[in-house]
Amino acid sequence: MELVKCAHLSTLHGIVFELLSAFITTCSGVFIGQWPDAEQAGFAFKVAFAISMLQLAVYGTYLSGDWPLPPHSWPLGTFFFSASWGLDRYMLYSLNKTLKLISEFGTAIEDMKKRQGNKEGDACAPKSKKDQKSENLRRRGSKKKDKNDKHASSVENANQKDSNKKSR
Repeated sequence: MELVKCAHLSTLHGIVFELLSAFITTCSGVFIGQWPDAEQAGFAFKVAFAISMLQLAVYGTYLSGDWPLPPHSWPLGTFFFSASWGLDRYMLYSLNKTLKLISEFGTAIEDMKKRQGNKEGDACAPKSKKDQKSENLRRRGSKKKDKNDKHASSVENANQKDSNKKSR
């Protein structure tokens, strides 16, 4: 009981007003978290919106002096709901804008591929693992040939020098 007096909630009106704030905040949390599924989150949004309107009406009557509330009462649940609703709208706007940019980027890439005619040397086309392995083997083979050719040419040069010495 002491806690209720410290919070200036000695009247039933003040307790109901603060319980409305707590319930709105809980419903807004369910709406933001999309928990447990989207249908219940939509229902939580509708409940939070309706109770926020009720809390704003009660707060309006408090400001006009018709409803006794404790001093320094603010509709914090409605503030939280309004902020979460605004942030949700902004995130949906950002998501829609991002999806639009992704689709435009995809069409731009397709147009570039069409202009290039999908030639063999298309840098945008991903290579399969089999193609990558054969290309790596081909590269390794050419390096070995180069090394062998250098060795073979040095052996041939040595043989020619020997034959030139013998002929002299």
